[in-house]
Amino acid sequence: MLFTRYAKNVLVALFAMAIWLPLLVMLVTPERQISEFENRRLASLPELNFENPRKLADNFENYLNDHFGFREHLIRLFRILEVQVFHVSQAGQVIFGKDDWLFEAGHRQIADMRNNWPFDTAQLEEWGSMLSAKHDRLEKEGIAYLFLFAPNKHLVYPEKLPASVNRVRELSRVDQLVDYLEEHTDVPFLDPREPLFEAKKQLRPYHRTDTHWNAWGAYVGYLTVIEYLRQRFPELQAVELNADDFAKRKTPGINLARTISMQDQLTEIEIYPEKWQPTCAVYEGLPENFTRLDMNNNPFITRCKKGHKRLLIFRDSYSLDMVPYLSETFKYIYYYHKSPVPLKGMLRVIEQHNPDIVIEERSTRWLRKPYG
Repeated sequence: MLFTRYAKNVLVALFAMAIWLPLLVMLVTPERQISEFENRRLASLPELNFENPRKLADNFENYLNDHFGFREHLIRLFRILEVQVFHVSQAGQVIFGKDDWLFEAGHRQIADMRNNWPFDTAQLEEWGSMLSAKHDRLEKEGIAYLFLFAPNKHLVYPEKLPASVNRVRELSRVDQLVDYLEEHTDVPFLDPREPLFEAKKQLRPYHRTDTHWNAWGAYVGYLTVIEYLRQRFPELQAVELNADDFAKRKTPGINLARTISMQDQLTEIEIYPEKWQPTCAVYEGLPENFTRLDMNNNPFITRCKKGHKRLLIFRDSYSLDMVPYLSETFKYIYYYHKSPVPLKGMLRVIEQHNPDIVIEERSTRWLRKPYG
């Protein structure tokens, strides 16, 4: 009986600790603005404004959810159990490829990988019409226009996909669009897949545990752009690097590994430019000690006194690894964090920044609508 009473007391004490300890940890832990674990900005403590009680309650709930004690440890434990015990990934967001390669599964990615999401004729005509309108208008203004495809990594590493992700059609969406633009329009565009195929014979141009190209792949994409633009602007000077200027180092897994909380188990071999560092660019419009997330979510400017020409780039996250190289070539770049945009919105930004060149960079996984 005494033991039973003692066990009950211990159980009650453990239950109370389970309830109150996370709250105590939250109160004594310094508030963070960004979660590197989840790769996003956390909710801030809302101001006490009772004019809209429902909104205040929702904002406070978001704050508690983001800052709850042991949150990241519990999420990590849950996701490890999903993957290692139940052999599934969180909400089907990650595909396990060959040789520990990870691929993103959301946003109709699997259909895209299998070439099972084709454009119809009307959609291709819409793309051609809208991109042609931008090109024609900018040419009248004396501004060079370029549409840049940033290939998703399954297009360069199809051999790393699992056997279950098989292709059901010969042509991908990007194949269709490239063929249409080439045959039916005068729109200048670049598809850097061939240079990337050549580059991968020397070094791996994509991350194994992230959706993006790495510093080497981004350099190949950058060099493809500069070589093309130099036909019209020969004064542009490219950063000159080769594969020997890049080195490898082991790091925790990146975004896709973090999604399933296996960044410690599925590590990345980072490829980075060991023998080169940017020396010219000055960044404007970003907070001090800015992060990659800040760059991705905000427009910003780089200036370089030794550079030439003014560039306006409408972009997605693929452009971020090109920034160190681009910022050393152009004297002024405005990085607009959306792509593509309607012609009217494009002209408004052009009026503000007076570019010589406009690039619309678009990841091939986001080839949905030509107007954004």
